[in-house]
This record gives sequence, structure tokens and C-alpha cells, in this order.
Amino acid sequence: MPKFPFRYPFPRRVTGYAVCYGIILYTLFDELKSSNVVAFHVGKENWNKVEVDTHDYTPFRGRAVVVGETIYAMNLFEVDEIIAFSLKMNKRDDGSIAYSLIKLCKLDGLKIASLPCPFEGLENDYLVHLGNHDFFHVTTGNNFEFYKVQHLCASPRFKYLFEKTKDIL
Repeated sequence: MPKFPFRYPFPRRVTGYAVCYGIILYTLFDELKSSNVVAFHVGKENWNKVEVDTHDYTPFRGRAVVVGETIYAMNLFEVDEIIAFSLKMNKRDDGSIAYSLIKLCKLDGLKIASLPCPFEGLENDYLVHLGNHDFFHVTTGNNFEFYKVQHLCASPRFKYLFEKTKDIL
């Protein structure tokens, strides 16, 4: 993988990623609550900035799930919220690809299972795709008192139906 070519005023961390359409999409976030999205094209081995509508974009966390032409991810700021995106790819005059991420909607109604004990910041959560439009949410973690035990909490299965057409090169 080539060196990351972009510079930002403050250090950024990867909060979420999606593997789709031959690229790895990363959402980056800094301590000033500024976010960016970048894409690494696996075949061409190059990095690209991804355009987002700054008024409508919500950074995501963890591994996103791609179903058809929709990218589902956990909202970085809201624990119980899933957001849906579409990635648009257009060929520029110079032959390169321009990427843009469009927020399709916020998916309400997810109820996260209560954790058996506090994880003290040592937790991870995942959106799991079961096939078709069936998902469930999993939280894993441990705490300092019971560090040898890893707890796992899963939500009941839920279904989302949302599709939007998109041009893929």
C-alpha cells in the first residue's frame, strides 16, 4: 500500500471503514471533531479524497456493511443509530475517478442490548449482515475487574430495506 499522501492540521484517526467496489473507504476524525473521507483503490493502488456534503455527512464507526448499492454503518456520535450511504464514482476528464459519498438516510428503531457490566472503554460494536437485508448488532468487551472474560451482547435480528441506484465504473 503506498504512503498516505494527504496532510491535515491535526492528527486524525480512522473511525470506520468499508470495503466495496474495489476500494477501501475510510472515515477519519480528529480531536476538533473535523472529519474527512478517503478511498484507497486496491487495483490502481492510489489514494483519493472523497467529497461529502459537510452539512449532511455523519461520520461512521467500525466496519460498514455493503448490501447491493447501499453502505450501512453505525453513526459515530449516536449509539443506537445506523446510517445509510451511497458511493458515487464519476470518471474525470483526465481518466481519474472522482468519489462522492451521499447520505441516503438515518435508520431509526434499533435497540441496542444492555451490557451485563460496564466495559470501561474496552468495547467494540459491530453491525453484522446476515444476508439479504437482515442484520444484527453485536457489542463485545471486557472490564478491568473481569479482564479474563469477554462479554458479547447481540441485538435481536432486524431488517432494513433501502436501495438507490448508483453508477459503478
